[in-house]
Amino acid sequence: MNTIATNNWDVANQRYLAAALATVRNALERHIARLRGAAEVEVEEQQTLQQALDESTSAMPAPSSLTKLCVAFDLSPFERDVLLLCAGMELDGSFAALCAAAQGRSWDEGNGAAGRYTGTPYPTFSLALAALPGAHWDALTPSAPLRHWRLIVVGTGNALTLCPLRIDERVLHYLAGASHLDERLAGIITPLTAVDDLVPSQRVLAERLAAAWSPLAGTSRRTFLPRRGEAHSMSIVQLCGEDVAGKHAIVAVACDMLG
Repeated sequence: MNTIATNNWDVANQRYLAAALATVRNALERHIARLRGAAEVEVEEQQTLQQALDESTSAMPAPSSLTKLCVAFDLSPFERDVLLLCAGMELDGSFAALCAAAQGRSWDEGNGAAGRYTGTPYPTFSLALAALPGAHWDALTPSAPLRHWRLIVVGTGNALTLCPLRIDERVLHYLAGASHLDERLAGIITPLTAVDDLVPSQRVLAERLAAAWSPLAGTSRRTFLPRRGEAHSMSIVQLCGEDVAGKHAIVAVACDMLG
């Protein structure tokens, strides 16, 4: 991407993320309404939020960080919303109060006229299962993407479903469009910058390498990570020749094609 395209993507990515967070915030509000016996948020509001999300999707010049992450790690809609629930704690100041209200067991009248729920002001699996649509228990397992790939971190507690959840910092920055090398990989790997001036023969090799790792590379950006219940089938490719810099450039471009 050139500078203008990158800036446009950054703005569109932020809008898309905000729209996605709004749908999860709405799910929390509707859950709180059910707990209080109040009328749920109007269907029209849900439709408005969905329309805003659809419009922000259409405005993306390239797939959003959230979309690419969901594809790469094969996240279900529920797992995506759990990730957004955790991201909301970092990006939206209303999420802590909503989490507390959604998990509150008593109403504190002594906190001003409005009062407040005295609950748990952070995301938990219990909250996600109760408030988010399409909930499924296997999303909680260590082998499921959220925990297996450490997209979220499960805190300590007496029960898994009541432990605090938080998004991994590296993943949070990625969703916001600020990708950087994970500090846990520092000293283990060296980042390579994709170049734009590969000779035609090198570009052909880069495309073949990307295709070997992902049959739909460059279109849907299909993941090279294993799907649920599948064995890891990523091909091992050896680049031969004495031009080390050229081989590095080929691999960097191939990885860039995969997102």
